[in-house]
Amino acid sequence: MVGWPRLREEWGTAFDGAKREIAQFIRTLSLFTSVAVIVGDATSSKEVGEQFSERVNVLQLPLGDIWLRDTGPLFGKDKNQQWIGVLPNFNFWGGKFEMDGDREFGKAICQFLNLKPVSSFYERNGYKLGVGKTEVDNYGRSAFVFENGAFDLNGKGSAIISEKCILNPNRNPDLQKECGERWFATFTGATDWIWLDDILENDHTDGHIDNTARFVDINHVVCQRPSGSDDPNREVLISIEEKLRRTNLEVTTIPSPGLVLDEEGEPLPASHLNFLISNGAVIFPIYEALFSERAKKEFRQIFPSRDVIGLPANNIIKGGGAFHCMTLEIPKGILT
Repeated sequence: MVGWPRLREEWGTAFDGAKREIAQFIRTLSLFTSVAVIVGDATSSKEVGEQFSERVNVLQLPLGDIWLRDTGPLFGKDKNQQWIGVLPNFNFWGGKFEMDGDREFGKAICQFLNLKPVSSFYERNGYKLGVGKTEVDNYGRSAFVFENGAFDLNGKGSAIISEKCILNPNRNPDLQKECGERWFATFTGATDWIWLDDILENDHTDGHIDNTARFVDINHVVCQRPSGSDDPNREVLISIEEKLRRTNLEVTTIPSPGLVLDEEGEPLPASHLNFLISNGAVIFPIYEALFSERAKKEFRQIFPSRDVIGLPANNIIKGGGAFHCMTLEIPKGILT
């Protein structure tokens, strides 16, 4: 599933450029797998339907903008091995960017896929109202607020988790790390946790992991090394690598995009790690020529059995993310 932008006011001058970049991404992705483009209104549905081939389906659902990774459910199985969708209790990235439809998307996609939507709560202690409109159920449990971009799983019991995001008072005001780990054990099966508290400059997600560290195999993780003398995240990237190398994981570094600026001359949280692994391909965002070409060569060594494709994302990043953020893959078992 790929989100389609419709809220010009959220994008400013990047709106039309982001559409072009997303359209190129959709066409490329559709060469490898079936794609459902999620739209939030009838105008967007018509616009998308006129652009793409029969491999691209258009699905109109409640949707704020394109960031399906964060607004959508966590797919998993219950104790009876039935597929479910764990709802993120989405609160607009800690109350920063409120858009109509985003809180409803998770339940809507569960309904479309005929999945049971499951609410997630954690046992609270000394609950207090947080910035992010935290909810409490009838048993006194607080809603566990998460975005799928805030953690990465290896599928075999390990998780890399953004401490600054998951434990942020604007999402889970009373959550302790141990309680968060119990949640991850219950809802993802993870029993080994790596918490990172590093944030790329101007990253409004409060440190999503899909910008900083990604599993590329069960015991193999990739992070970035600084590029250029003016890389705004030099110290952050070095810190992330040092922390990962203290684990039992194999660690590979690829070059960061270096300094990428917006129209006001402020650094953007550009990252080559916001890639999508799909059927037969890895598609990663590029922002300039030199470091992206080096990253592509190193990605090819990491993913020798997949096509590695770099596509422009200079306008998409101005909306706050890239290819991983704006997509949500559907597990094979749900569709069969």
